[in-house]
Amino acid sequence: MKVKLKTSQLSSAVKVVQKALTSRAQLPILSSIKIKTEGDKCSLMATDLFLGIEVIIPVKDADPGLVIVSGKEFRELVSSASGDEFELEVKDEKLLVKTGDFKANFSLFNAQEYPDFPDVSGETITLPLSELEKIEQEVFFAASTDQTRPLLTGVLLIKKNGNWEAVVTDGFRLSKTGLSDLDMGKADIESLLIPVQSLKEVINIARDQQIERVKVIISLSNQQLLFRVGDIDIYVRLLEGEYPPYEKIIPTSFDVKVEIDREQLLSHVKRALIFCQNTSNIIKFEIGESLKVSSISSSLGTYQGELEVDKHKGKQGEIAFNGRYLLDYLTNSDLEKVVFMMTESLRPAVFSWKDSPDSIYVVMPFRVNKA
Repeated sequence: MKVKLKTSQLSSAVKVVQKALTSRAQLPILSSIKIKTEGDKCSLMATDLFLGIEVIIPVKDADPGLVIVSGKEFRELVSSASGDEFELEVKDEKLLVKTGDFKANFSLFNAQEYPDFPDVSGETITLPLSELEKIEQEVFFAASTDQTRPLLTGVLLIKKNGNWEAVVTDGFRLSKTGLSDLDMGKADIESLLIPVQSLKEVINIARDQQIERVKVIISLSNQQLLFRVGDIDIYVRLLEGEYPPYEKIIPTSFDVKVEIDREQLLSHVKRALIFCQNTSNIIKFEIGESLKVSSISSSLGTYQGELEVDKHKGKQGEIAFNGRYLLDYLTNSDLEKVVFMMTESLRPAVFSWKDSPDSIYVVMPFRVNKA
């Protein structure tokens, strides 16, 4: 192998592929970057077996070759360079790296131990970045990070009555939004379960590359998606298994319904959380002609706040939640009004946006302690 690369191009490519590197790799070689040269292109690749990224850099007359180098150290070296050009060359079974004012060499991993990227072929669709960003904002925050329950770390894209919706749940809360501009074309697909963390990286890369529509190749036979963002290929392994029957926990009727100013409610929730950080973050709502927000700590004290409600319908009610779940929801929107609906204090409650009724947030309550 021997190739010359512009520092700016190499630095950008390394910055992208490092998103697929992990410090907790199942195998040491998964903490490395694969560099392959052939003809007029140089490919940089990294994978953690669930997310794989390949960036292609156009070059002139590269000598063919393939090396596997330590990802973290290679990234740090490239990012520290001030020269305009890098030269990479394999000599004496090491990768020699040269630029304007320094040179270094890397020991190499055994290339045969590096996993092959999957061959992804199948239906091709195009997803608008705007719809992916809607999913990111309105449902991602409710995903689990518990890798022992991998299905709950994913976002379910599912077809319902001819329309698509995105659903995320961690078992304690659920967020769902309708997708008005998601067209799967002629693809015979009813649902996809995509790891949230992988889809986040796709969205970030598309945003950085200023790509408005992302091409996706879907291969259900090997449970893989291939996202094409300019000269960047992103391989995502789908999660396999039966997603929880989420529709069963979504209430269909309510005894209490109120509209609330989002900013005011957010302010009260933030203040109430100050007083309940040592008590499971429990915040209590009392709903009537106004909404009373309270929290209590035996060691710190109490908080009580009150705000006006609009269009109160139904009975009075009281219910308690993990305040962090409320904070996550309220900070992921800039809309003015929140609609809050509940039945009983121990049954799931629902939040929605007045201006976006197809987006709902379901939260499991805590038991309310009677005074």
